[in-house]
Amino acid sequence: MGIILSRHWGRDPWWFESLDRGTKIALIADWQIENEDPKKKKNTEKTRMMERIRKRREEIKSQGAKDGHENHE
Repeated sequence: MGIILSRHWGRDPWWFESLDRGTKIALIADWQIENEDPKKKKNTEKTRMMERIRKRREEIKSQGAKDGHENHE
């Protein structure tokens, strides 16, 4: 992976290995996002959106009555 990333950035083959851990992680993450399969990316975005909706729904349920409306459960 290091050689691929070094080549991607137009650097010498061992450039990636000379970087600190945090920079390596950031470059790997950037590479993965840039080279992600479009179908998988769409599914991942949909999953994240659905998770945000579920989380918000639970927040609303836990707040109970809001804006003058009563919670009749």
